[in-house]
Amino acid sequence: MEHAELRRNAEYWMKGTAKSCMLISTVIVAAALAAAIGIPGRDNDNDGTPNYLKKSAFLIFALSDAIALISSSTSILIFLSVLISRYA
Repeated sequence: MEHAELRRNAEYWMKGTAKSCMLISTVIVAAALAAAIGIPGRDNDNDGTPNYLKKSAFLIFALSDAIALISSSTSILIFLSVLISRYA
């Protein structure tokens, strides 16, 4: 048990880092979800079709938003597993 103090310090540091990173990941998930729900663009005044369906920029927006949502959700799960793990 030479390194018991080092293990306790490492556990404290890992849990603190995981809490901070989980907070940031949660903020990113909230922003990505809000961006996915509030789709940008307007309707065409003449026929009522959405303008964003005609642009390739919307596809880039949708893909990057989906990637941000999935990767941030995955990181939340990883940091949660760090927080609930036992350091035996």
